Amino acid sequence: MLQDNEMTDRAGIYLSEILGTNKSLTKLSLAENKLTNRSAEHLTNSLQQNSTLLTLTLDNNQCISLYHLEQLASLLERNKQRHLSKQLLQLGHQRKDFHKQNPNQGAYKSHEEIQSEILMH
Repeated sequence: MLQDNEMTDRAGIYLSEILGTNKSLTKLSLAENKLTNRSAEHLTNSLQQNSTLLTLTLDNNQCISLYHLEQLASLLERNKQRHLSKQLLQLGHQRKDFHKQNPNQGAYKSHEEIQSEILMH
């Protein structure tokens, strides 16, 4: 968490550059800093390359427009959909392998049942 650190756009831009190549971070809180639209623009550019970040908190910064927040939200939603698709695919492969090894264990679950199981976790 990097919230409440009086982070300015200079640090926000630097962090954005790192975020563009990061492959493991899923949550980031930059709340209660001094970030502006300038940082939000750089974060947006970084999220176009980053597909792992799922949550970004920017509450109580100096001034970030609704336009920039909507762009960021759209990219985060895209990442969440990709993440869910990967989980569904992995779970489908696991179930298929299980049923190959245990053919008498019953039928496959539906796509909706699998998705529901993932969302519960």
